[in-house]
Amino acid sequence: METDNFHVLELFKRINDTIEKNANSNLQSNNITLSQVKMLFTILNAESSPQKGVMPLKELERRFGVAQSTAAGIIQRLEKKGLVENVADAEDKRVKVLITTDKGKSICESAVRSMKKQNEKALCGFDGNEKSELERLLRKLLKNIE
Repeated sequence: METDNFHVLELFKRINDTIEKNANSNLQSNNITLSQVKMLFTILNAESSPQKGVMPLKELERRFGVAQSTAAGIIQRLEKKGLVENVADAEDKRVKVLITTDKGKSICESAVRSMKKQNEKALCGFDGNEKSELERLLRKLLKNIE
């Protein structure tokens, strides 16, 4: 059995797990999980909507590739925390859209600061050329596996 390159994939798994663990730990002070903050960012940065920060629930389901019940559950938790509002669309009252609240925007800003710190920590000790080469190789790997 060929295992020479298996360790690379295992390292990626361990790196991903550690990033997720650290992110959840950092987000815990804001009472939010990484999954929740990803959806919050998606709503805030909605590009398919004419009004930035507004997104229909159906679009959120499509972008994350999750069932309606999964997306609805995460959104319900975000609503209870006061981070998003589920309101009728201004143009079509039958359509419900999600809007990020000021509190949700503040959580996103905090998460960005935390991600920058984690990124700096992960790349400390790398010089500029090494960072560029790492990014190039990771993009190549991603292209290969997509």
